[in-house]
Amino acid sequence: PNPAYTSLNVYANGETIEHIEVLNINGQVVHDRLLFDTTHQIDVSKFEKGIYFVKVSTALGITTKKVIVR
Repeated sequence: PNPAYTSLNVYANGETIEHIEVLNINGQVVHDRLLFDTTHQIDVSKFEKGIYFVKVSTALGITTKKVIVR
């Protein structure tokens, strides 16, 4: 969901997610995981309210999306 309140579900259109990073508006990494799965759930309940960028790496490339945490 966007905005996210307690958790954020990440999907990569059936591709395997190899690496995921969440960066705050200042570019600081607040979540960083190496994984090999098609989905990933991130607990954002302890994140400060604001704008974040989710960077997802798959074999096809890197995608970055903006997410609002409330």
